[in-house]
Amino acid sequence: MLQIHSPKKRQRCLDYSSCPIGITPETHNLLKMKPILQLSRFMLLVGCFLLLTISSVSGNEIDSLRTIYTRGDDSAKFEALGGIVVYYRNVNIDSAKFYLKELYSLSTNNNFYRLGRSQMLDGTIYHLQNLYDSAEMLYHTALKTFYKAENSKGINSCLNNLGLLYQERGDYKKAGEYLFHNLRLADSLGDKDKISDAYSNIGILLYWQEQFEEALKYFNLSLALKKEINDKQGEALLYNNIGGIHYYLENYDSVLDSFKHALAICQEMNYLRGQAAPYFNIGEVYFEKKQDYKSALYHYKKSYDIQLKIGDINGQAASLSRM
Repeated sequence: MLQIHSPKKRQRCLDYSSCPIGITPETHNLLKMKPILQLSRFMLLVGCFLLLTISSVSGNEIDSLRTIYTRGDDSAKFEALGGIVVYYRNVNIDSAKFYLKELYSLSTNNNFYRLGRSQMLDGTIYHLQNLYDSAEMLYHTALKTFYKAENSKGINSCLNNLGLLYQERGDYKKAGEYLFHNLRLADSLGDKDKISDAYSNIGILLYWQEQFEEALKYFNLSLALKKEINDKQGEALLYNNIGGIHYYLENYDSVLDSFKHALAICQEMNYLRGQAAPYFNIGEVYFEKKQDYKSALYHYKKSYDIQLKIGDINGQAASLSRM
């Protein structure tokens, strides 16, 4: 059960994080024969433009956000509330909805920018619960609001989230339409960060359609841009995904090289969560292809220890099942 870092579905990571991908009927037979890959999505379900992920607002940071919310000015309160909702949507849905109502209350006086952000973040909460119809409606509503606000970042995020939603529902044609629309918009704005993220999510879509060579091409395009803008975290996640594609292509030397690159970058950054998936993936290669069970166990154990520390229940279960 090879884990290739993240996206989201059953427990979804919202941006630069790791979580399992949902299994669609189209991929069921393939995955019965091959390891389950967990690829890293970029800009996934972005509720705030600070690229906050489910895990990027920690328990330590939540106190600071509450302080800003109670003491800051109107604009600061809105930003802090967005981070608080992002934190709670993976911890306590009821709390997330409570703070979301507060967020809506600050979206008055025809402030379409704030209203659009509130609507999109509302959509991500339904998306995380697999309530796709409600999420789809809110994303489309937010998209119209952002067009009124002439806010390109909001439009980008809505297009991206809609693409990911349709992908999870197995509607790859519609998913591609939104993801490529997102790419064209990012390209027209010259936003290399958004272009890179768009390439990565298109790579994910191609992966689910078993177009591995094409997926690899888009991941490499994304990786080149991540290096250019010095996005180390994004670079590590791309190496994870690239390793997973090489696994399916049976380029096992490239698999280990990619995973070890990802691990080294995360260690350099002291990015604990980012280390868990590479450790697990390296263990899988040693177990499945090298029959080096001692090395496999070492890497599974390292992954489990990290998942235990960060409270990743799904990750712990996967590691324990292999150990």
